[in-house]
Amino acid sequence: MLGMLFETLLLAIIIGYIRKGKLSNLEDLPLKGWPLIIAGISVYFFQILALRFFNGDIAYLVFNNLKWFQAASSIAIIAGLLISSREPGYVLSSLGMLLNMIASFVNGGRMPVSPAALERLGLLEQLSVLQAGGTSVHQLMNETTSLKLLCDVIPIPIITPKAASLGDLILSIGIFLIIHKYMISSKALHS
Repeated sequence: MLGMLFETLLLAIIIGYIRKGKLSNLEDLPLKGWPLIIAGISVYFFQILALRFFNGDIAYLVFNNLKWFQAASSIAIIAGLLISSREPGYVLSSLGMLLNMIASFVNGGRMPVSPAALERLGLLEQLSVLQAGGTSVHQLMNETTSLKLLCDVIPIPIITPKAASLGDLILSIGIFLIIHKYMISSKALHS
């Protein structure tokens, strides 16, 4: 998901520049909920770091409560986005986050990834990692996976090949709309 978000940001900025927008206009982004967004991102990275670099009690606590860490992270980010604005980009980003949170939560806190999508993209190394037990945020989809339609089942062959979820796509569209709108605001077009 992070790679896809980076690609979305880059694409939005490039198209914003093509349309004569200015990066400096992003100063006008409504971000009243930024403390919650930062808190949510912090929880997300804490859980990843705890599982990768800590042993013992901390890693055990995070692993056994992974879905709650994921939910807390997502809820904080969604709240921060919706406090900031009810514009379409913010609402779509929140909806994408919510769909991803639901898929992860009902599957124990890690997003299931379709082996068929990875095979179709030729991502055999990623498939191998998931077959060996997964990562701190992803696991291999199997017959017990719940809500498969919300999981990483969509093969995306462009830029960096990846399996994405419906939530990833909606989140990316929302982020694109936010960045693009503010880059090409009337302030940018008239200066």
